[in-house]
Amino acid sequence: MSYSFEEIKGSTVVITGSGRGIGKSMAELFADHGANVVITDIDADVVKETEAEIAKKRRRNTRCCMRCYK
Repeated sequence: MSYSFEEIKGSTVVITGSGRGIGKSMAELFADHGANVVITDIDADVVKETEAEIAKKRRRNTRCCMRCYK
């Protein structure tokens, strides 16, 4: 199966655990290729930092979504 990043341009991508590590790298990759990215992680501060980094560097739409447990 062949896939082109052109196909995701303008799409919205949800990546769980995208505040850091591999998930963050995937969020950056999709943003680089024109996708709107929803960043999710259990750590709210990390989500906000990642969102700010992607928005600043790539000028892409991002959304924060987090679920924190006590």
